Amino acid sequence: MNHSFSRLTLERLGSIWVAVSNEKLVRLGLNENKAQFLKQLPQDVKWQEVSAEKVRTVQKQIEAYLAGNHIALTNFELNQGTAFQQSVWKIMHTIPHGETRSYAWIAQQLGKPKAFRAVANACGANPLPIVIPCHRVIASDGKLGGFSAGLEWKKKLLKMEKK
Repeated sequence: MNHSFSRLTLERLGSIWVAVSNEKLVRLGLNENKAQFLKQLPQDVKWQEVSAEKVRTVQKQIEAYLAGNHIALTNFELNQGTAFQQSVWKIMHTIPHGETRSYAWIAQQLGKPKAFRAVANACGANPLPIVIPCHRVIASDGKLGGFSAGLEWKKKLLKMEKK
């Protein structure tokens, strides 16, 4: 089994952390230091730091997305989180590039219209921001709501997608 992580420097975003397990992306850290990032990785395996070159495929996919190519990043593993979180993440993954949906909309899709706060919490626990586009989820009143990497990152990502 191959469980590796690396720090990538992306032209449009700066440094991010990526973790790959068996050639599949398992976590992105947008606004975290190394210790914070490692703490969030699954702890039942041994993680090895590798050069950015070893995760070049992930970098190319993310850079293509950031360049405005409306691609769906699909080479990821999402076996983390609770069943509820996973159901929220699956719905978030369907939000089209350049569009937004509300926490309440996702709760409606789940058949749990009063669960919008739980949806917001699931967004915050998303291990793959950008890939599972939690930045596209906003409050019903049009305000940005929160984002695990901070609102500046959310604004930046939404602005890039609007172009």
